[in-house]
Order: sequence, then C-alpha cells, then structure tokens
Amino acid sequence: MPDTYFRVYSGLLTPYHKKRIGVALWEFLWCIDRVTSETGQDGQKSGIVLGGSPISYSDVAKDLGIGKSTVKRNFEKLESENYIHLKRTPYGHIITVNKSKKWGAKNEYSDSAKNGTGAENETEGAKNGTQGAENDHSNKDNTETLQGQYNVVVDNVGAKEKEFQNKLDQITDTFMAYRGKPGLPPRASDYDHARTILEAGVSTTEAITGIKQAFENFKPKYNGDEITSLGYCKKIILSNHYAEKQRREAVVNAASSNKFSRNDGQASSQSRGSQKRSITGGQVGWIRPGKRA
Repeated sequence: MPDTYFRVYSGLLTPYHKKRIGVALWEFLWCIDRVTSETGQDGQKSGIVLGGSPISYSDVAKDLGIGKSTVKRNFEKLESENYIHLKRTPYGHIITVNKSKKWGAKNEYSDSAKNGTGAENETEGAKNGTQGAENDHSNKDNTETLQGQYNVVVDNVGAKEKEFQNKLDQITDTFMAYRGKPGLPPRASDYDHARTILEAGVSTTEAITGIKQAFENFKPKYNGDEITSLGYCKKIILSNHYAEKQRREAVVNAASSNKFSRNDGQASSQSRGSQKRSITGGQVGWIRPGKRA
C-alpha cells in the first residue's frame, strides 16, 4: 500500500491504553488506517474497515511483515479489550473499529473557554479584538462559527472519502465479476491494489477497461491457472495509463513544434521579401557618383 497520512486520536497516548493495547498497537493502527466509513452517533461511532470486506490474517501479516499467528493473537487481544469487533466469515473477518474517531468529533471545538475560545484566553479575548462587546461578537457566536467551519471540513472529508470508496468498490466489484465470483467480497490486498490504481490518477473507466483487457488476453499456462489477484490487472492498467499519458504529451509537444516552425517560416519569408525590395539587391558598400551629362 502506498504511503499516506491518517488521523489517530491523541487520547490513545495514555498509560491506560498503552497497557491495554500493548504489542497489538500495529494491528490497531492498520485497522484505523483502513477505516473507509463511520456509522453511529458521535462518541459511539464504528469504523468500517475496507468497506466491510472480509480480511484474512495472512493479508495483514504480509503488510506488517510478521507471522499470521501473531496477527491472530493481537486481533483477539484488541477484540477482548473492546477496541475492535471481529465477525467471522468463510473468507476472513469483517472488522469494525469501536468508538472510531478517524475524522474527529463534531464537538471538538465546542467547549469555548476550555479550548481557548473564551475571553480568559489572551490570544482569543478582547485584547486581540476577536471577541467581546467591542466587536459585537459573543463567545457563543465565535464558538458557533468555529463549529460551523469545522463541520464543513469534516463533511468535505467524508464526502471525498465516500466518493473514493465508491470508486474502489466499482473496481473491485468488476474484478470479482470477471473472476466469475460476482457478489463475493474481494481480499484486502485487492483493495490495496485498487487504491494504488486510483492514487496514480487512473479513472474508473480506464481501470475497468484494463481489467477486461487482462482477462481477455490471459492465457493459462496449466490446467486451473487463473487470475486471482487484482495486482495482475494493475500492471496492465498502469501500463496503459502511462502510455496514453505519454501519447497525449507527444501530441501537445508536436503541436507546439509545428506552431514554432510556422512562425519561423513566416519570419524567414518576410526577410526574403525585404531583400527583394532592396534597391541595392542586397549589396552593401559605397555608391560611386556618375559623371554629369
């Protein structure tokens, strides 16, 4: 999976959580990173990992570079401590993160003076003219303004994440359909391949075309040989994408070159015309006066 940034609730950085999570921290961070949506009320949200796709311990072990048994033990610890919930399926576990705060709580800025929005805070009080009667703004007004701005940011993040998730689902669903297993959930690694494809700037249309091409051109080397990973299709999709990108750049460069050549040709033609109109025919030097008649 490509390197990205994600938010982690700072309240985890306490001795209480350190003791409860222990060495299972890396598996917990893995789950938080892959939360694609949240359901429930503020403070009691559940984070859905990879859109609810069943996840195998082997996939997580491969990502973290540890043993499958270690992942299994640490996931069970996280569930026993009520950090995550595991739902067993024939293809792995559906994972939800309890009390998910990946995108922050809506009331993060609503405690007024405690968060520096009251008049007691020198940086936000009347000394800076941001609150109080002098500017006709009360503490409540400022808090509501901050609340509104923060909600807009959270909503925008949620909308973008939802759109991205929809694209992931389109690609992975198409892949599973071509595998002959429509409706069945893809593996976690297939979600990672789809994420890499989208982050490279590939459209869903390009991705679906590449998947179709991969399956149509695939030639089994032995009985039972088949495409089992979206990673196989990813190579073809990215190859097509960058080839098309280079083709478009070549067309633009050629157009610019032709324009330059036309302009240069016009300048040369004008220069030749000027030489023909010259009374000296292009010759330079002194003109000897003739004899008077």
